[in-house]
Amino acid sequence: MPKLLVCFLAFPCLVGLRYLPQEKDYVLQDQNQDFLSSNLPAGVDREFSAEFAARMRALPEPSSICTKFEANEKSVILLVVESLSAYQSKRMSGLKDWLPGLDAIADKYAYLGEFYANGFTTDGGLVALLTGYVPFPQVNRYRSVQVFSGYEESRQDFFKKLANNGVFSTYFTSADLNFLGAKSWLSGLGFDYMEGPEHAYYADLPRGVFNDPGDKALYSRYLDWLDHERGGRRIFSVLQTVTTHPPFVVPGAKSGEEAAFRYADEALVEFVRELEARDFFSSGVLVITGDHRSMTLLSAREKALLGPAAPARIPAVIVGNDFKGLGRIDGQWQQTDVIPSVLAALGLESCTSDFQGRFLGERVEPRFILHALGVERDKVLVKVKGHGSPFFVVLDGDDTRWDSPPEAVRDDQVVLQEINRQRARLPVVESNFAHELLKIYRLVP
Repeated sequence: MPKLLVCFLAFPCLVGLRYLPQEKDYVLQDQNQDFLSSNLPAGVDREFSAEFAARMRALPEPSSICTKFEANEKSVILLVVESLSAYQSKRMSGLKDWLPGLDAIADKYAYLGEFYANGFTTDGGLVALLTGYVPFPQVNRYRSVQVFSGYEESRQDFFKKLANNGVFSTYFTSADLNFLGAKSWLSGLGFDYMEGPEHAYYADLPRGVFNDPGDKALYSRYLDWLDHERGGRRIFSVLQTVTTHPPFVVPGAKSGEEAAFRYADEALVEFVRELEARDFFSSGVLVITGDHRSMTLLSAREKALLGPAAPARIPAVIVGNDFKGLGRIDGQWQQTDVIPSVLAALGLESCTSDFQGRFLGERVEPRFILHALGVERDKVLVKVKGHGSPFFVVLDGDDTRWDSPPEAVRDDQVVLQEINRQRARLPVVESNFAHELLKIYRLVP
């Protein structure tokens, strides 16, 4: 059959797909949109004009207030639990009760009552947590695997401050560090030591996705490092888990979403107990959070209880002797607040602005929280201090704009300018997703 005739016959079918009922509450856009909509040019990939981009790049950073904290000998561990979400916790949402151990730790120590991820993927969560930047998509971002392009440095010279003040920085994960160039990116940021599941400690253990030996094995290995390799140094350690990544495979055990999170919860509780037994919390702080909300459907109850910002809601728990009995910390907070918070906990200079707060040390609530949406990728969710429901900004090159004018928000142009300023500094990435994916799996040179 001639190709032209095939195309002619297929076109009505593709147009028909445009009008099928669509589920708008799932972060994988190609799963909730029809074929045509997912592949039409989108505002998220519309480039700025040269003149507009230059004007945005010339704008100054938002004004900040910097505070010098009293020097101390504390250490900080940041635990990033894959897909950890508010809806899985009874304490954080009133919905599922899959994390009773984490809830008990939150009650014993402290937790942020309203905490937001700045993106919807693992790389976006790591960008926000470790660089302090919102993971806004550069042009062609969602058609490429160059996920860390433009995010090679951390705000506030974070890793330089750690090194200059004798803080040894480490990164432990049970995920393959070679995936998506994570190892190279982490090294460039300034981590002193990195380790993945290839370490001999995990030899002969059953594996899950991304070569994962399981959360329990990761915590056991890290405790072994603390006991035998830390060498008395002050540390900033990041632990990144992977067992709760879809398809929720617990190595050598029962799989499924609930089973994976109950396993992760038990492993986390035992990890905290082991740190308590070592008296880590007398001079150390553990921050437990997620990389993003789970890539699963939002339920009607979740939307009703958590509102339009539900796709961004994740837990954040703070463990340390100074936080015993503190319980819920009110306010709205986000992943990009971690760098100022860690600096304060370590007794180093820490800066805050309207767009970046601090929940450790002297708490400063950010005025704006920004979340790059996964469902409607042309939009940024904007949570404004003092307003219950979020607003939305449409990404569209020079015509980036509010979805509907937020008359209640003062200085609304400040938000648009900051989104445009940050995106204008990002390079346009090459749209070569298929080829790069083949390279990752060594199917092409």
